Amino acid sequence: EGIIGLANKGEPRNLDGWGVLKAWGWGASRCLDYFETDKDVDAKQVGIEGHSRYGKASLVAMAYDPRFAIGYISSSGEAGAKLYRHIFGEQVGNIAGDEFYWMAGNFMKYAGPLTPGDLPVDANELIALCAPRPVFVSGGATNGDGWVDAKGMFLAAAGAGPVYRLLGKRDLGTTAFPPIETTLIDGDVAFRQHTGGHTPGPNWPTFLTFASRYLHAPGAMTAGSGEAQDGAPVRLTAEQDRERMLALLGLKESDMRHRPAGDARAPDATNYDESKADVYPDIPDPLLLKNGQRVTTPEQWWSTRRPEIVADFEREILGKAPANLPKVTWEVVKATPEKYGGFDVITKRLVGHVDNSLDPQISVNIQMTLTTPAHPAAPVPVIIELAFDPDFQDAIAAPVSEVVPSGHGHYGVEWEPLLKRGWGFAVLSPTSFQADDGGGLTSGIIGLMNKGQPRGPADWGTLRAWAWGASRAMDYLETESAVDAKRVGLEGHSRFGKAALVAMAYDQRFAIVYSSSSGEGGAKLYRHIFGEQMPNLAGPSLYHWFDGNFLRYGGPRTPGDLPIDNHELIALCAPRPVFIGGGASTGDGYANPNGDAWADAKGMFLAEVHAGPVYRLLGAKDLGTTEFPPVGTALTDGDLGFRQHQFGHTPAPNWPTFLEFASRYLHTPIAQTRAQ
Repeated sequence: EGIIGLANKGEPRNLDGWGVLKAWGWGASRCLDYFETDKDVDAKQVGIEGHSRYGKASLVAMAYDPRFAIGYISSSGEAGAKLYRHIFGEQVGNIAGDEFYWMAGNFMKYAGPLTPGDLPVDANELIALCAPRPVFVSGGATNGDGWVDAKGMFLAAAGAGPVYRLLGKRDLGTTAFPPIETTLIDGDVAFRQHTGGHTPGPNWPTFLTFASRYLHAPGAMTAGSGEAQDGAPVRLTAEQDRERMLALLGLKESDMRHRPAGDARAPDATNYDESKADVYPDIPDPLLLKNGQRVTTPEQWWSTRRPEIVADFEREILGKAPANLPKVTWEVVKATPEKYGGFDVITKRLVGHVDNSLDPQISVNIQMTLTTPAHPAAPVPVIIELAFDPDFQDAIAAPVSEVVPSGHGHYGVEWEPLLKRGWGFAVLSPTSFQADDGGGLTSGIIGLMNKGQPRGPADWGTLRAWAWGASRAMDYLETESAVDAKRVGLEGHSRFGKAALVAMAYDQRFAIVYSSSSGEGGAKLYRHIFGEQMPNLAGPSLYHWFDGNFLRYGGPRTPGDLPIDNHELIALCAPRPVFIGGGASTGDGYANPNGDAWADAKGMFLAEVHAGPVYRLLGAKDLGTTEFPPVGTALTDGDLGFRQHQFGHTPAPNWPTFLEFASRYLHTPIAQTRAQ
């Protein structure tokens, strides 16, 4: 049946009749026939990717059809990119068994009277048939993907090298099997063995980096350049962008420290033993100037020490926001009178249109909702929630009265208690103006300011951009007659707890903040080695939160090398009130959802303790203790507040405590009454 059966008019194959691998390769070529007719496809730049049996077929297609420009051959093993003569893992006898149909009938001889040593060819020559076009050969760990024999594939790729050199191309550059995760992509034959199992995923980003030297789309960077060909935004994956940033810093992935796992049961789990957390006991003094003098007056703090700390954060961690950021014009898309929890309210759907005259190809809009009492006696306080996408979608998908309180799902908080106090609330979508993805750094507000080009090492990261957006929301609230703009607070959880704290530190118009489970990169001391660590933040999924320079602290530099720590981020908020919340110290909040140890409640508490001297200098009150309190203890007598609840990675259990804390600062002349 199939194309083989059709060609044979339904009769069985002869000994030299083609097998399924060759037939699959034929089908791939027919796809290429179509691409040559499609005006949207550059048929000179079509590559092929396949994994396992389809890695074999992709290599066959590449070898037989010179129109294919590049190939990613993943875990193809025996009958693919692996030498038949390298007797490790899968062997000829296995292929000649259940998978005999992949090959011509004659192949079966080499599992019987003949051996691999009798073959007149081997897989190095199948790779050589692809020359001079680039081929990337990939495999996993010996203890996870040993059946496909990564070394046997490496040897085949190395064995194809003479043909590549003869045709003016570059070989692997070595004949010595490299350590696992070593990237060999300097030549036109490439190889990498990842640490995972039988999967193409871990090496895919490396292949894309390799392929970007050969495949150039309109608007993409040309090899070795940092500029788009036609001024359009550069499109890079997070892995490509991070690798590029590492190169700018003179670093390689091999220079980066291991990223520990959050799951306490994992063999490479992070530290969850408090007795082992004090690795870097020297905490920077927030009241010690760079010249060694002590800060003894509020004037010294505001004029000298505070700017020093801001400069350190902008250089080492958060990046510096560009000068001349664009104007944002707010539009009230819709204003809806409705009821929420029995209260009459007005809900406004708002969009902040960012002036993109700097690069008209990049559109940026800030999405927000605002709900206020319908008949306030005076302008009311407002809390802005920096919302995760599911919570923001809840806020805009239906009338606010129909929204299930998000404290019982996702990472949001309940809004009705605000209305009971006569306050309003806003729900801001940070990802509407800057994606939570390293691949989005050439779009959004960061991309707009860079005209679609990748960042430099000192450019701002996503946390700082999200904080910028919160400040633009504050700009709008200052124009809203229903809002008391002197009493606007912030709430954020997890990554948005980090962003809320950054916004509070940088914009002194915000009156108060609830930073929930912000952990590493937020309210937690980097020097407290418990739960999430700097190498985790410097990994491919999170590095974009920070500037490029931050990557150094996930590699050759350690938390002890930082000139600052996050107690000073809290200190930048002084003397305004800050409430830090976290969950239980057992369970990481993800693999074990019953705790929040990954966020490190004690590390956040200690940061508040070390911010205390700045609060006292400015006439405010600190936490009132340096002893970590029992779970459930509310420390809210000072202007620094803290509480650890007994549950998982959620802001909800500490929300009522924060509201009581905030009620000391946010006052309304007459509390909102429930509608009759």
